[in-house]
Amino acid sequence: MNIEEIKKLLGPDADELLNYECKGIPRKMIHAPGPD
Repeated sequence: MNIEEIKKLLGPDADELLNYECKGIPRKMIHAPGPD
């Protein structure tokens, strides 16, 4: 399935849905687990 098929399935909201960026939690506030 290519991006055009996905956009067709999503309909008129496709661009908004595919370009969504969460703004709830800043990346610098997330503490990712370390290798240990």
